[in-house]
Amino acid sequence: MDARAVVDEVARLALAAPEKKPAELGFVLWFYALARQELDRRRQALQAQARDTVALEEPTLLPEDAEAAAGYDAEQPLDIIEEVLEPPVVEAKDLMADPRATPPDEAAARKDLLDQMQKAANGWPKPEREAFELYFVEGFESEEIGMVLGVSVKRAHELLAGIRGRVRATLMAAGETVSPWQAVENSPGEGTGPQAFT
Repeated sequence: MDARAVVDEVARLALAAPEKKPAELGFVLWFYALARQELDRRRQALQAQARDTVALEEPTLLPEDAEAAAGYDAEQPLDIIEEVLEPPVVEAKDLMADPRATPPDEAAARKDLLDQMQKAANGWPKPEREAFELYFVEGFESEEIGMVLGVSVKRAHELLAGIRGRVRATLMAAGETVSPWQAVENSPGEGTGPQAFT
């Protein structure tokens, strides 16, 4: 799917009928809801197209084409090609670590944990899966999750409580020794909600 086309369509819909914005939603949440609707519409169209399309055999490279694709040229063998590389100029400030930046090992651990949880969430019921994505990945609060999913705040809290149990069970089954929320709290772009559960 083309992300720009989705955003263009959402902007077109919003500008064509701004009066359709629900009063209880802010513009950001309304745009997010429109984007989700457009993504669902496009996904269904792609699935319908995939059902109607017959896949053709994958093209294969012939052995002589494979060498050309790999960069080998019989007229100019690779062993006589020389390239002079200049060393990069590095300043001392480029080598100093930013104290505000998350250390790479912590960032990798956070990403791995979030990836592991997203894989586990793929088997959950759709409402819990969507609430998980909105809360942990997008950083929405329970009231906003309720508005986006079209459920009450109480139901959003219930969904998040169910997710907490599933997350704990998944991490315990995987033998996770770190607190599940240590790895994702305060990480930009990966949700703000987990701190509430510690």
